[in-house]
Amino acid sequence: MNDSIDGNDSSSPDSNDRQQDGSIPSPSTRGVSTRSRGSRKSSLRSATSHSADSDRLERCRQSARECRARKRVHYELLDDLVATKEGAVGSLYKELDMYRQYCKSLDEGVVPVGMEQHILETQSNDSNQSGNLADIDD
Repeated sequence: MNDSIDGNDSSSPDSNDRQQDGSIPSPSTRGVSTRSRGSRKSSLRSATSHSADSDRLERCRQSARECRARKRVHYELLDDLVATKEGAVGSLYKELDMYRQYCKSLDEGVVPVGMEQHILETQSNDSNQSGNLADIDD
């Protein structure tokens, strides 16, 4: 162990920086400048003008307004889409109930009223759709 005369450990990293009285010297005595060590941003920030800051803030505000408007339009579009889908689901439930009634009537041995007409309509719609598909293929 290397003990110096004043009792300080000479192997410690700060031992060379210590003064004779054991105190650590100020930065100016170690060759470090006394200029503040603030970031460059602070000096650049002070150099920018007030109008540039206000322009940037106004652009941010305008961008936020536009974003909220786009969001509002998007939600309105989704609401319309949901309403359309709910209408389609309602009509499918009605059609399902109609088919259930047809099945119930057929199980009882009775031909339901309107079933023949519905079958004819369905067949004509199917033939029209297959005709339209043939036109597309050509």
